[in-house]
Amino acid sequence: MPDERGSVTVSRGCRATTFAGCLVAVLMIAAACSDDGESQVATLTDTRPPPPIETTESAPPPAAESSPPAEPPPPAESPPEAPPPAAAPPAAEPPPEPSPLLLPEGDLDGAAVAALVAAADAAQSGVTSSREQLYLTMELSFGGQSMASVSDIPYALSTTVGGLTHILIDQSALAALSAFEDGLGPAGATQLPPIEAIVDENMRQVYVKLSSLAALGPGERPPFLDDLIAQGNDVATLWGRPSLDDVSGEILPGLGPGARPALGQFLGLLKAASDTGSVLAAQSVGPAETAGVATQEYTFEVDLAALIGQWPPFLESFLAGPGGGEPPPPEFLNSLASPLPTNVTAHFDSGGLARQVGFDLDLGALLMAAFAGLGEMADAPEGAEIDFPEIEYRLAMRVEALAINDTSLDVSLPDPSQVVDVPFP
Repeated sequence: MPDERGSVTVSRGCRATTFAGCLVAVLMIAAACSDDGESQVATLTDTRPPPPIETTESAPPPAAESSPPAEPPPPAESPPEAPPPAAAPPAAEPPPEPSPLLLPEGDLDGAAVAALVAAADAAQSGVTSSREQLYLTMELSFGGQSMASVSDIPYALSTTVGGLTHILIDQSALAALSAFEDGLGPAGATQLPPIEAIVDENMRQVYVKLSSLAALGPGERPPFLDDLIAQGNDVATLWGRPSLDDVSGEILPGLGPGARPALGQFLGLLKAASDTGSVLAAQSVGPAETAGVATQEYTFEVDLAALIGQWPPFLESFLAGPGGGEPPPPEFLNSLASPLPTNVTAHFDSGGLARQVGFDLDLGALLMAAFAGLGEMADAPEGAEIDFPEIEYRLAMRVEALAINDTSLDVSLPDPSQVVDVPFP
């Protein structure tokens, strides 16, 4: 590998056994034969018949003294009757099917919310594999004028089995997201392969398929790809493995909300809100369906400002507003005149398992307060009112579980012979 470290120009919106058997046969043959002379057979040589044998009459034997007649033998006892056959054991009954969870209806109080979320959290702990589709909506307007908008784009598809997650991120969605963050109109459709990656959660390692990066434009793909190609490597079959520092500092944040299964993160946020009493309101919407599974839909109004330090990682990056940056500090959120509410929607099946979760968040007030703070730091006269145009910034995400605990789901690590260490500064 060259010493020069390249850089991946990915849109800022991509925060994103010998079985040996041994058989031994032992054959034992034992023969014991005696060779005694007395036991030999004589061969006859005279074949004339023998002379007749003379016989004499003999007196009849004396009569035996009479003896009392023998008593007849006692009658044989009849055999005991056999016991009746034992009755066959009753056939084992199949285990009863679990009773459907009684999902609450109407408006939910704190106890009902806690019970519902606890049931969902318990059901989620039994999930060992899943496939999720994540959708993203972002709308930005300034002073009533629309600046950018992306609506319900299929941002990422993730398949998780155990500690491995396979990710496909639609580069068209990335282009649209990048245009949004630049304050431009929605980008046109692009014909690019999806960004493909595998995250090994246990080893904290990421593998990125290089063919998806090689499809980028000449000025957009990382320089190390050209070095690999110049060395005769077929990047269409290679996977890049960044250093562990890059994984935590660049790659996982760059892959965005699709880098890890989002449904579990949403549920974690909802449980934290329930545990801290930060659910402002909750109600049942009614029957629904997600990926062919009948569900019950619920909405929750959650105060995010009360959950500082418990936000999912991907949410922190979006809370920084367009263009990225650090999430707002706690003191800033605490200074807001009103709570930072977000609407969380969840679909639960009859077993209490979440099949779809999402949130809809209005960050306009957050941005207005941030810009007001910047104005105060400027040399504005003391007490002067700073008039900023109204900012509307809506962020919505939803994730659908397309499959849960499906034995056909499979994720495996790349062939080690196709893995190269690459720089991702």
